[in-house]
Amino acid sequence: MDISKPDIIKLIDKKIKEFEDIARRATHTNLYDENYHKTYEGVEMLLTDLYSEEEAQKFRMAVNMGFWVSADANGSVKEYREHIAKCIGSLKAYRERIKNFGVSKAKENLKKSKVPFVSISLREEDKNANVYFTSILDSLQVKYMTGEPYSEKNIPEKVESLIRECDVLISIFVGRGKLKKDQYTPPSWLIREVVYAKSIGKGIILLVEEGVKDIASLNYEKEIIYFQRDDPKKMKNAADRFLQALKVHKVI
Repeated sequence: MDISKPDIIKLIDKKIKEFEDIARRATHTNLYDENYHKTYEGVEMLLTDLYSEEEAQKFRMAVNMGFWVSADANGSVKEYREHIAKCIGSLKAYRERIKNFGVSKAKENLKKSKVPFVSISLREEDKNANVYFTSILDSLQVKYMTGEPYSEKNIPEKVESLIRECDVLISIFVGRGKLKKDQYTPPSWLIREVVYAKSIGKGIILLVEEGVKDIASLNYEKEIIYFQRDDPKKMKNAADRFLQALKVHKVI
């Protein structure tokens, strides 16, 4: 596509605004209407023109992974808005990369990026929260590691080995054990992984679900990125701060 970087950013901003308007007007009677398809298909066409059909497919996979249509009308609207929030998050990630590197230099700069290890809860009910943030990494074409692949090593040994190999630890702290009303503890292994990464001097990005209070007294208050999985606005704000953190830690 023969178009200037400012004009590309304007096109992306236009698509973001269109998605925001679609989410704001969403009801159980207008899900996936003509406006949605026009905007969504326009994004895929833009990514194909800028990069390739493969890039459009990566976007498609990132924003639809872990997404399903609920049989409940209210649930359908909620999930629809979460899907649109993923689209917006991915578009913001593309905008950030284009703003920093342009289009032609994007793949070249990927080779210079640091490789993070993403520490996550493996419970099915936490999948959407995890995918929201990993889809941002996917849209940026950031190579990252997780503890999910099978290994002959025991789990703590495997994870510690991966953390040693990585450049930055990204930990997604979701709520697990209840302390009291609206206060939760995260999975214990997430705390252990952050403590281990800190002990060997790794960079750390903490994404913490609102209400999670017990994070082992880690002194990262100024760098904690809070999110609330059921609030699209707060998720978008978290995505913006996540992008800033990725830049600070030179992941992008």
